[in-house]
Amino acid sequence: MISFSDAYIKTISVHRVGNKMLDEYFALSAAPMEPKDELLKQLLTQYFLSPFEKVNDLYRFYQVNNDLGLNTIFHAADAIFTDPSTFHEVSQDIARFLFETTDHPKIRSGELYAVSFKDIQLKYLIKLLSPLHF
Repeated sequence: MISFSDAYIKTISVHRVGNKMLDEYFALSAAPMEPKDELLKQLLTQYFLSPFEKVNDLYRFYQVNNDLGLNTIFHAADAIFTDPSTFHEVSQDIARFLFETTDHPKIRSGELYAVSFKDIQLKYLIKLLSPLHF
């Protein structure tokens, strides 16, 4: 189970990603958003986390060929966890990647919201399948 009761937004970056096939633009924000209003921070936290509130499942994603070295988003996430100060720059790289790889006219343009949270708690039980001998 995931608990969001103490969670808050640490960093949020917003970028516009258009469809290159349709000659749409993309725009990178120069700096992360820094909402000053406490109510706005709470509303944004609720907006981004509410889809996960009733989910009690843990998900595990697999790379098709089991080679994470080819997964651009994996490398982006790894860079952020290795050095959180690179969050905004890495979010810009993700926006560029999405823009460059859009190769179908039916893919709609939109905003990319990259959000880093603090104090999300993961609570789970471990089921032992074989007894431990001490």
